[in-house]
Amino acid sequence: KSIKQKIGEFKELDKERKTQMEKHDVKLSPEKIKKDIAKLDMRIETEALTFTNEKKVMKQIKDLKKLYKETSGVSESFKKAKECSKEIEKLKKEQEQFHSSVEDFAEKGQEKHEEMIEFSKQVDELKEKEVELNKIFLEEKEKFTETNEELKKALHELKDVRATLDKHKIKIKQDSQKQIKASLKEKEMQVEEKIKKRIKLTTEDLLVFQRKKN
Repeated sequence: KSIKQKIGEFKELDKERKTQMEKHDVKLSPEKIKKDIAKLDMRIETEALTFTNEKKVMKQIKDLKKLYKETSGVSESFKKAKECSKEIEKLKKEQEQFHSSVEDFAEKGQEKHEEMIEFSKQVDELKEKEVELNKIFLEEKEKFTETNEELKKALHELKDVRATLDKHKIKIKQDSQKQIKASLKEKEMQVEEKIKKRIKLTTEDLLVFQRKKN
């Protein structure tokens, strides 16, 4: 849109430039006249001209300067048209860059679209697996619940067995202690009997005697 607008402006400026050139009967552009003046100035400064030739060149310069002054309006038109032309070129470059960016985005967009399709397929596959795994999970959960109930029951039974076993252990310990005491009592009586009869005591007898004393 900006380019079209600027091209419209350029056409108007170019039309004005041509009108000014026709009005002042200008065959050369002001820029060309300016360059010609500069060239003639350079000739005077650098070339060893004769007086007559130098006079001719000076007259040419004078005439060109007069022509340049007369075409000041044309010069302004040239300047505006040139600036407008530069702006159009700048906008065209921006348009090319933008167009290139759009193509890059379109290419990347296509790649992303293809990736999205691939991801969508993967999602569908994962959803199917999810249904299958959920079914397996529910089956295993049911088995776990049953096993857990059996384990609770077994632990309860084990608790009762342990209580019975602990009672049995206590009774065995008590019976064992009674037997040990009875055996020691009997040995003490034997040692006392040996002492009364003055029979020689063994090491074991001495230990029993010492224990009784303690």
